[in-house]
Amino acid sequence: MAGISIQDQEISTLLDQQHPISYRSNAPLTKKNRGNPINSDELNSIHLTSPSDDQQIDKTQPFQMSEFGEKTNREEPIKRFYSAEENEALGYFEALNLAWEFSKGPTLSLDQILALHQKLMSHSPKDGWHSGKFKISATSWKLMGNKELPRYFETTSTDETPLRMGNLVNWLNVELEQQRTHPLILTAVFTMTFLEIHPFQDGNGRMGRILTKLLAWQGGYLHTRYSSLDPILESEQSEYFINVEQTLLTLQRDVPDWEAWLQFLLGAFLKETQQLSAQLSGERKNFAPLPQLAAQILDMARNQGRLTIGDVIKATGGNRNTLKLHFKTLVTKGMLIKEGLGAGVWYHLS
Repeated sequence: MAGISIQDQEISTLLDQQHPISYRSNAPLTKKNRGNPINSDELNSIHLTSPSDDQQIDKTQPFQMSEFGEKTNREEPIKRFYSAEENEALGYFEALNLAWEFSKGPTLSLDQILALHQKLMSHSPKDGWHSGKFKISATSWKLMGNKELPRYFETTSTDETPLRMGNLVNWLNVELEQQRTHPLILTAVFTMTFLEIHPFQDGNGRMGRILTKLLAWQGGYLHTRYSSLDPILESEQSEYFINVEQTLLTLQRDVPDWEAWLQFLLGAFLKETQQLSAQLSGERKNFAPLPQLAAQILDMARNQGRLTIGDVIKATGGNRNTLKLHFKTLVTKGMLIKEGLGAGVWYHLS
């Protein structure tokens, strides 16, 4: 994500602490739980379970204390400090999950957009005052199409923001109902107009990416739940800024120039899909030559998130020494990652 430099494994560990995550392979999405059926040989579904509000971990203290100043038992939630980047990553993760839920509906509402922003900011103490609210002071957007001579774009005023956002959402819902515009074109136009309005005090860039995903899912591009535009936008940051600026500065004209932004975003969607396809092809090649027991180990790691040799012994009745060799081979091949030492060793997918 923009401005976040946490490594993949750090994010994985952070989410594992904060949310129980379960992966279930060979479980196609059904009409009952998704609204659109997917064939079983298409992408496997990922089920994410978040704690309820009354189970949320209080992150304001490093550990929990009783009224007598003693640590409480280990089964109670551990309170941890999180960095600003970790808080932003958690908020982004939860907002994407909420966007997935909203994408099941046929339309999008202002209340849902405000709820997404509130979720996005929910782990950041410094942002509580404006979380889930339209901006309350004027903002200028620093455009970085030319980093040597950046421009400043005056976004929509605070007085006009609610009206313009209402008009944008109404336009979107009419288009969604009439289905006269291609879903990706609709996504691109909505996102750019949202960025032009810049309706929030902070987090507009992240919200733009979240809404891009939501509208892609709503338009039937469900495979994009298993991939990400963020690394593409980050790796092509200069091109992103140039194309955003080129279209943004024409939006007040009678005939805006959409070509630069459309070509860039559609190209990013194409690269995202190509990268996902390559990853899936690589997985199939990795699984094809594996012994049955090794493939079973990987399948269990995919389902459970973390795995021990003891877990596999219980599930398969396999010999411990044989399993150790399989685990060692899978780690050497880079398909599993080993964590911990001694009796605390566990494994997860790379």
